[in-house]
Amino acid sequence: MARRRNRIGLALGVVLAGTLGGGLALQYMAVPRPQSLGPRQADATPSAPAEPTAANTSGAAGAGGETSGMSAASAFDRHFQAAVKLLRSGRAAEALEMLNLARRYRPHMPEIYVNSGFALLRLGRPGDARLAFEKAVEIRPGQVNAYYGLAESLERLGDLRGALGAMRTYIHLVDKDDPFRTKAMAATWEWEAALAKEQAAAERPRNEPPAAMSGPGAPSGAEGSDK
Repeated sequence: MARRRNRIGLALGVVLAGTLGGGLALQYMAVPRPQSLGPRQADATPSAPAEPTAANTSGAAGAGGETSGMSAASAFDRHFQAAVKLLRSGRAAEALEMLNLARRYRPHMPEIYVNSGFALLRLGRPGDARLAFEKAVEIRPGQVNAYYGLAESLERLGDLRGALGAMRTYIHLVDKDDPFRTKAMAATWEWEAALAKEQAAAERPRNEPPAAMSGPGAPSGAEGSDK
């Protein structure tokens, strides 16, 4: 686990729909209402997820006895696209089931783990979501959206320093015109302020009295004591 965390170096989520060996289309999932965006342009109206390009799965054994490359690719596409649609409609538990089925055909596909991570976040399981995002980054260190989801997971787990590191990585890797970059930067500013406040509190001497109060909340007898 330590080795995995060292390789990593990211409010909900970016869902990448696509397959290995083909063109990838970005699907961004805004919470609570899903919003579909193209790779470099925003579209305020939901649209159908892009069709994934089937990778060569010749000879791969699939669930339920499917062994031919064509049937395995078809089964993967069916499960993966069903999961994307379910995520977009807010049905995270069902989406997670479809992603688990899709993973039987592509166990090393990072997009499956990214989508699973966002589904787990929706289900209130940030610890499991963190593991899914870390797995995606382990498979493909340049999986940009995984860092976004990882930061979200770590924040919910109370690890602001880890969340800040993951979000900074996302900002470094993502296109400058990406609509989620602004949200990511706002999150880093918020976390930096929170961490600075914690640091200041930790560095304050324990015997230092609290700051003097004034106004209605001041202790009685504090004024005019020298009269």
